[in-house]
Amino acid sequence: MEREVVKPVALPEIKYRYAGKESFLQTLSKAIPKELKPTKKTGYIFGVIFLLIVVIALLRFPLGEMMQGNVNISIEVGIPMTFLEFNLMNPSEPPAKILGLVVDLLLYLFIAYAIDVIINLVMNNRLLESVEERKKRPKIFKNKRQSKTIAEKITDKVVGQ
Repeated sequence: MEREVVKPVALPEIKYRYAGKESFLQTLSKAIPKELKPTKKTGYIFGVIFLLIVVIALLRFPLGEMMQGNVNISIEVGIPMTFLEFNLMNPSEPPAKILGLVVDLLLYLFIAYAIDVIINLVMNNRLLESVEERKKRPKIFKNKRQSKTIAEKITDKVVGQ
């Protein structure tokens, strides 16, 4: 019986189109520092700002004029532009104002992002860290072992002779 010699088969060379290449979003993500990237806090801050605006509108409610019988009043919600207006004289009029809503939401989102960036910058500031926290993440690595150990001194004496 003769053994058959199996010749290795040359594998086809496959050129991957996207191997080793980064997308534009990955490149952009690496270019932006982590302190400037929005986090979950941005959404929470946005919600707090929106609720604060609604609470301010409730505090400005003209209850005294309604108690006096003045029906020609309107309740406006929104700072700097009004995005909800409840007119008591014309209840069939739609209360939502789209332009005011878009402008206010963009402004609130920008303010929430700015607050989030400020919080991230303050939290990651090395000046506010304690001495123990600075030791965990040193800027310059120092060689702490400056003197030779006993074994190294003996080795030097033996090799030196």
